[in-house]
Amino acid sequence: MPPVREALAWLLAGVLLPSAVAAQELPALFPDVALLGSETPRQEIKTYSPETLWEKINGEAELFQRFGVTRAAFAFYEHPEDIDRSLELAAYAFPDSLSAFGLFATFRSPDDPPEDLGNGSVIGSYQGHLWHGSFFITADAFGSTEVRAAALRRALSEIASTLGPAPPLPLALAAFLKVAEPATVSFRPDHLLGREIFPPGLEGSLAGGTRIFTATEATSTDRVLAACRALLKNPKETRHGDTTLLSGVDPLLGPVTVAARGVRLAGARALPDEEGLLNILQGLLR
Repeated sequence: MPPVREALAWLLAGVLLPSAVAAQELPALFPDVALLGSETPRQEIKTYSPETLWEKINGEAELFQRFGVTRAAFAFYEHPEDIDRSLELAAYAFPDSLSAFGLFATFRSPDDPPEDLGNGSVIGSYQGHLWHGSFFITADAFGSTEVRAAALRRALSEIASTLGPAPPLPLALAAFLKVAEPATVSFRPDHLLGREIFPPGLEGSLAGGTRIFTATEATSTDRVLAACRALLKNPKETRHGDTTLLSGVDPLLGPVTVAARGVRLAGARALPDEEGLLNILQGLLR
């Protein structure tokens, strides 16, 4: 594929079909009633912009802003006869699906059983999380164990139904999930590996524990490779067809391998002689 067309395809890889609900219509996601032992009417809805979100979730607002939140809305349900039974729903809109996935991956717990809702969902003892395209939904329930479980499952199911069929995964994420353990995958909206020389992207672990990563946007790989040559100790560079492989020891991270082809970048926190690693990285660059 010519370089310009390859860059365009890579940039479009995260673009999803539009949702049935626009960001400014977030309140339309919230059901009229919640199941808190018996049906409980919704009491109030409040909306926030990125600049005012701190008023609701002071201490976490910066995290959501880092992932590019564009709008947020909250709905509250409280049983009229038992104030210990309540439910709060929060809906966040993002500019793209990867950003919404990033928050979902941040908040989910590996101990929470997954649910078949949207692009991904988990329901725990007190909280539930739903990722659906460019939306991230959280639910907090209070009351008995039975009340909480039913309230969380019904609320997230109704919101997923309102949003409609889950859109396809971004291409970069779909490819990454084929090799990394799904529960370990996260999205870094700033820099991979916490290093400013790297672009935003996905990180995760192979079945054996090795951490791998891939950029999710077209990248000036020449610039990244030049920065790595200056940073890594004992750098070693080889060519494998149209793939450049650069490895060495990062002063903080230890062994690192970076693979580049055209505008695509992938790598691992390991040296390239690890069995099968070269094939995995080349697969991520396709």
